[in-house]
Amino acid sequence: MFARILAPLLLALALSGIASGKELLVLASERSSATVEFSEQLSRSLSGQAWHITTVSPDELARNPHLLRADLWISIGPEATRAAMTRGHAAPLIATLLSRGTFDRLLAENASDAGRTTALVIDQPFERQLQFIRLLLPEKRRPGVLVGPETRARTPRLALLAGDVGMALEIEDVGDEYATLPAASRLLARADVFVALPEARIFAPQELRALLHASYRFQRPMIGYSQAFVDAGALAALYATPTQVANQIAEMVRGRTRPAAPIVFSSQFTVAYNRQTARALGIDLPGEASVLRAMRKDKQP
Repeated sequence: MFARILAPLLLALALSGIASGKELLVLASERSSATVEFSEQLSRSLSGQAWHITTVSPDELARNPHLLRADLWISIGPEATRAAMTRGHAAPLIATLLSRGTFDRLLAENASDAGRTTALVIDQPFERQLQFIRLLLPEKRRPGVLVGPETRARTPRLALLAGDVGMALEIEDVGDEYATLPAASRLLARADVFVALPEARIFAPQELRALLHASYRFQRPMIGYSQAFVDAGALAALYATPTQVANQIAEMVRGRTRPAAPIVFSSQFTVAYNRQTARALGIDLPGEASVLRAMRKDKQP
């Protein structure tokens, strides 16, 4: 617990009083469109700053041990975060483009890194997800979630948050064996909207296709947490783009924002719709711009 409290303090100290020639190491395990978009935007956002940015893969890092002396590390995705944690370096680490559940699991496997690591996770605050549902589907009152080993511990709080806005949260656990489809069928028989919580094994590409078929069969719209959900056929998604995540981390690096906790949620977000799915389900969606305006207005103090 002390280490989790210490992590934001260490990061704040590292980012204060930036001196010329500070080294920033970006660790990316793969060259996907998301990692490229993030890396390029981070470089643009920090252009003209005192940081010298080097982007490498874990294999390249192993071949260049002098890079271990970087003053600040940023890891992109789960595998890069695991590699950064196993290096045993003392510099602060910002992990990103991974779920809260994955981050918690990696910290449990690398407890000594808890004091130096902060994560900007892909999860959206559940309050924000509920607001999104109320704007899109105001008649829906029974959101349903599938949970597994990485998400089940948070369900009591999620149920309380739903109750606070007049909703009844339906929950089904896939179990440690990830019996996803049977759990989804039980869930969709009770829920009136299917809300995806980030847990990679539940929503792996092959599982997602089957879950979307089930949601169509039950006539339950699915709300996802990335553009990939909408592309696959989900009704809508609420998420932060890699560019938005990079901008927020750049603010942290420049010292304009300080993380107050080891887990940070995105302050910027976007929405996406699948209009074809909306027509198939007979749903008339409000405009994306109006939904974003309403959500950002409510986010302001």
